[in-house]
Amino acid sequence: MKSTTDLLNIIKNSKDEALKQTIDTIKEMSFSEYFDYLCRIKEVSRSDIIKQTNLSRTYAYQIFDGSKKAGRDKIIQIALALKGSLKETERLLKLSGHSPLYSKIRRDAVLIFAIEHQLTAIAANELLDDFQFECLE
Repeated sequence: MKSTTDLLNIIKNSKDEALKQTIDTIKEMSFSEYFDYLCRIKEVSRSDIIKQTNLSRTYAYQIFDGSKKAGRDKIIQIALALKGSLKETERLLKLSGHSPLYSKIRRDAVLIFAIEHQLTAIAANELLDDFQFECLE
């Protein structure tokens, strides 16, 4: 799989036919595929994620396989359990149909801090509470 930067450079410098060939090689990932990919590279099991997020097992597996659409806070909880980077978290959010975190929104700024410092969901909720923001639900 090519990096985003490599792919962008190829697209910028392509002629019409090369662009078509490049476009044909791009495989768009679903939330489920990207989640599974992150679990593999981070060597985390689905059951570990469930334990750390306190999601019900059935609901969690429905989110993981894409049959249920989770709310933005649930996706953030999953990303925290994965110890995902900000970039990985934002990609999970986008693939699940949610807006990325925005640093000019105060609650999002606290969540960005939690992600960057690899806090647990519980620690992130404590931090949100300290700043009198709604906890992750």
